[in-house]
Amino acid sequence: MVAYDNGLTAVQALNNGQVDAVVIDNAPAKEYVAANPGLAILDTSYAEEDYAIGMAKGSSLEAAVNAALEELKADAPCRPSWTSTSPLNKPGRTSYHGEAPPLGHLPFFGKIRLQNSNKKRKARMRMAAQYELLKELLNSGTKLNFGQEFFFKFYQAFLLKDRWLQYVGGVGTTLLVTALALALGIVLGSVVALVRVAHDQQRPGHKNPVLGFFNVICEIYTTIIRGTPMMVQLLIMSMVIFANSRNFTMVGALTLGINSGAYVSEIIRGGLMAVDPGQMEAGRSLGLNYMTTMVVIIIPQAIRAVLPALGNEFIMLLKDTSLITVIGGKELLYAAQGIMNRTYEAMYPLLGVALIYLVLVMLFTRLLAKFERRLAQSDR
Repeated sequence: MVAYDNGLTAVQALNNGQVDAVVIDNAPAKEYVAANPGLAILDTSYAEEDYAIGMAKGSSLEAAVNAALEELKADAPCRPSWTSTSPLNKPGRTSYHGEAPPLGHLPFFGKIRLQNSNKKRKARMRMAAQYELLKELLNSGTKLNFGQEFFFKFYQAFLLKDRWLQYVGGVGTTLLVTALALALGIVLGSVVALVRVAHDQQRPGHKNPVLGFFNVICEIYTTIIRGTPMMVQLLIMSMVIFANSRNFTMVGALTLGINSGAYVSEIIRGGLMAVDPGQMEAGRSLGLNYMTTMVVIIIPQAIRAVLPALGNEFIMLLKDTSLITVIGGKELLYAAQGIMNRTYEAMYPLLGVALIYLVLVMLFTRLLAKFERRLAQSDR
């Protein structure tokens, strides 16, 4: 007789022919038999175990527990009934409450869904059993080959306990932070660019002091943001300005947006300055004021010129979101670090993060290129 730490390892040994039979509880035995067509449950019971609920003497829960047990005894495991609220329940059909109904009583698409679910469950159970077996081999000091080691670490980093869902959540947060930062950066950058362009285009001897004051503020903003590292800005925002906040993800998005605004302002300012000055003169000669000329004539032409640079800024922002994990922002890299701390394995989680970022960058690069081509075709 051989003792195993868990049922999966025991069933795997049975499938491999290492043992002739496995003694296991009836409920999990049914699941293993359903997932492994070559197995069967013997009619003989080799062991019986009684289950009990323990509580302190005189506990107030005793009456409630006894009442619940009586309800379970009185409740039949499977009662056929017809309910008019279900879209599947029509005259001549039967719905079941309690245990799952026989496959023949399910509608056609229900059969397909159940069969597909069984296939997926069997695949998951096979991989789980293989993982447990490899884990036992590692614990016993056995050296795994390359394929076994790859499967073990891959399963541990992505599939064990549905850890892939943590990566999916991290991707969602990364995209959200990127979108918020880009929106804030475009708004700040546009304002700063318009102020600086308006100041630079003033005629000599007709300087507006208010505009000059705001121009100085904008120059200070762009100089400080562009002249200091992003990491330092994140730490200042999280540990000094928003020291009492615990929403680190939004603090990171705000910091990225402020940082992006300085670079976007220079991109937009360059696009505005690249438009032929004659365009402004033509608009003013038609009786349009300065702001109307900018909005109707200058800015639409500048947008086409700066779109590639703005797309590049978006890609940079997408990758820079990984920095907010330093202050506790729960984005993609943060999810990978949590898995690394549990598995003590860095390569596969980090490679997974790198691959996800690469796929996202390639996807958005292609979408931006397609948008630029359509914009160019509309100008013809």
